Amino acid sequence: MQALSKFTPNVAISATCTEYVHPWINSCPKASIGMCLCAFKDSFRIYCTVYFISLLMRRRIPTLNDLKHTFQGLLRSTWFLTTAAYGFPVFACSLRRLLGHFNVLTVGFLPAFLTSICAIVIERPTRRSLLALYVANCGTEAAWRMLEERNLVKSSKNRLMVLFGVCLSILTFYYKKGFHLNFEKEPVFDAIKFIMGDISVYENARTFPNQTSSIIVDTSQKNRKTLPGPKFFVQYGFLACLIKYYIYMLDKMKQLPIRNKCCPHNYSCVHYCMDGTVKLFGTGVLIQVALKFVFQLRRTLKSPKTIFSKDTIKIGLFLGGFSAIFRTVSCLLRSLSGKDSELYIFPAVLLASTTLKNHPDASIVLYIMWKSLQLTFQIGKSKGYWKSIPLFTEFLYCFFTALLFHSALVEPRTLRLSYWRFLMGLSGGRVAVMNRKPIDGFGYDTSTQLNEILVKTRSKVPDGFFW
Repeated sequence: MQALSKFTPNVAISATCTEYVHPWINSCPKASIGMCLCAFKDSFRIYCTVYFISLLMRRRIPTLNDLKHTFQGLLRSTWFLTTAAYGFPVFACSLRRLLGHFNVLTVGFLPAFLTSICAIVIERPTRRSLLALYVANCGTEAAWRMLEERNLVKSSKNRLMVLFGVCLSILTFYYKKGFHLNFEKEPVFDAIKFIMGDISVYENARTFPNQTSSIIVDTSQKNRKTLPGPKFFVQYGFLACLIKYYIYMLDKMKQLPIRNKCCPHNYSCVHYCMDGTVKLFGTGVLIQVALKFVFQLRRTLKSPKTIFSKDTIKIGLFLGGFSAIFRTVSCLLRSLSGKDSELYIFPAVLLASTTLKNHPDASIVLYIMWKSLQLTFQIGKSKGYWKSIPLFTEFLYCFFTALLFHSALVEPRTLRLSYWRFLMGLSGGRVAVMNRKPIDGFGYDTSTQLNEILVKTRSKVPDGFFW
């Protein structure tokens, strides 16, 4: 009850907006203008990257009309994010003048909620659901950590694996049933197809009797691929020899007889399982190496041995192990029952989810959870099971953005580190300069939490600002 009592807005602090919101300048309008200029610069940089990547993903030379629409979208998104930044001091100072004090809601949550309403109406409607999904992911993690701080819940890797398995089972079930055909450019279904293979019955229209003959045709070319000899090893090295041996073994696995006709893959079950396992393991290792070069470039160049550490294979073990268990269990169930069923998705995915212990990332689990809720709602709406809620996406964005602002300002320890770095860049370091000592009276020990997150993120606090 003592922890919950801190949420009551009756506890007020008499600090002025100059003492709390903008201690670097006395003028509220100048503080808002300074935030606007800094946020516009960082927002433009962020969305230049986003829209440039979107142009590259079209895989064609953009026309003048494409460039025009891209530039218009760039300016609109930039102004949306700028508004989300500079609107906070506007509403925080206005609420302080209106109420005559600050309380636990008006120091962060309420002004951020009002600012988000003004910002989200600027952004394009097609991007609002993606933004809502992102902030809901970060906000849910922050809310869970707030509950942990109050000893109301406890984190557990087993609970994380169960949540991941249940939600991913639902998404995979939708893919198997062919619901992915109703969603264009849905990345989660592309990821399912890459990890689990072509398991959708709507994408595998082949006839099983003809499959055996196609494999016999492949066997006529088996003499073209032979094992690498000593000359190949000397000329190209060990790695090239290993890759050629792997390709040779995969070709042999393709020629194995198919165990049953109800499997949706084109070659033998052994090839289906081994090919997915090795491919996903290699992909995971490459992702981890790329992340090390991007985020730890200096450390990696100084000590290249860090590339070959145990951390490098964690994502590979997770993806490769997941693919191996899922594909093996699926083939076994089809073999034992003699038929293919969408229900086999659930035991296969739940068992494969145990590999999450190799890479227990709450961000991935929360993304899968919110994505399953979003697609379930959209599929149910298309089936007529329920009606859409007007402005629900916008409300979701505003609520979780406000929760993240409250977390950053009042309980920084509960905020995801990457989101703190984002706020530091967007505000030009102003989020760290805001005076936390007046709000220590709420009992959250905010000043200590701020120092902890500054040390963790190695954030540099500016000495002062022009505005």
